[in-house]
Amino acid sequence: MTPSTIVARAPGKLMLLGEYAVLEPGCEALVVAVDRFVRVRIEPAAAPVLDCPDLGIVALDGELRDGAIHWRGGDDPALARKLAFVDQTLALVLAAARRRGAEPPPFALTVESELGAGPDKAGLGSSASVATAVAGAALAWCGGAAGSGATGLSSRAIFQVAALAHYLAQGRKGSGADVAAAVTGGVVAYRNPGFDEVLAAGDAVAALAKPWPRLALTPLPWPEGHVVVAGATGAGASTTGLIARVDALHGEAAARYAALREALGALAHDAAAEPSAPGWGRAMEAHQRALERFESACSGGIGIVTPAIERLIAIARARGAPAKISGAGGGDSVIALVPRADAPRLEETWRGAGAAVFTIDGPVAGVTITRE
Repeated sequence: MTPSTIVARAPGKLMLLGEYAVLEPGCEALVVAVDRFVRVRIEPAAAPVLDCPDLGIVALDGELRDGAIHWRGGDDPALARKLAFVDQTLALVLAAARRRGAEPPPFALTVESELGAGPDKAGLGSSASVATAVAGAALAWCGGAAGSGATGLSSRAIFQVAALAHYLAQGRKGSGADVAAAVTGGVVAYRNPGFDEVLAAGDAVAALAKPWPRLALTPLPWPEGHVVVAGATGAGASTTGLIARVDALHGEAAARYAALREALGALAHDAAAEPSAPGWGRAMEAHQRALERFESACSGGIGIVTPAIERLIAIARARGAPAKISGAGGGDSVIALVPRADAPRLEETWRGAGAAVFTIDGPVAGVTITRE
């Protein structure tokens, strides 16, 4: 039987609460999906072919050999970096299929993104959305995690593949929070399962079949009457670079960072336990103030709070709107939680300050998978 064409779509994300804290196994974050998407299309082909126009990759030929795809020129380091998240996700899905005796036919894969990349990215979790959409489409193509069709794939199964692939592609770094939003959609309270602990049970394919007892993907209600306004600073940030910088702290600075993570984790935990717009607003303001105090206390600064971020935060505060960095900081985006009626004025003011502004006006669906 010739497989049908499969299309998967996964949203981007913004971090409401819990940055830095959620890097620790067992810690939580609140993440919201945004209505900008990565789309992946898999269709029958005589041999593997890859199109990623946003990365400048068009009709890249490959070979399906020994249960893995080998792309033409794949030993080029620059190409390998571009394809890291696609390759790692496909490798995990194909290895899992082969282990259970399945030999999926070759396919043409197209990846298209609305999330942006490069120096002016907004920090919407593009790589996580790519991993999620590729995982969903590839699992459906290969018959699902346990022989199911596209409609039988569980959110948890897609999350486990995408999050593990994303973690490995980043050199065993990251929290998985971006993937949680891409899979679940809406607002999700996410708890880090501890990927090194999961992988300690065996290889990555074996880890997919193991229980992940710490993992939580809990949908939360949208804050009634409110919207999330995001302002992109126009300066993309390196999350891994900032994390490496704070991880390298020592002495009193390291102790301050540990205290910061604990405080930010407590804010996220409490906000998830009692979801409400006023409570989330207070937690967002407390989160941002804690980051600012930490930045000021570090000799020479860390680079989390930049002048562009300070400017957007100050504008929001002047209007009484709780605002904070979304993500690790250093650029990317600032978010504010405001009543729907107040959003246009904040949007206009942020645009006047040079930000690219977009608003999430309600819950956005998580990953979807369809057959054509």
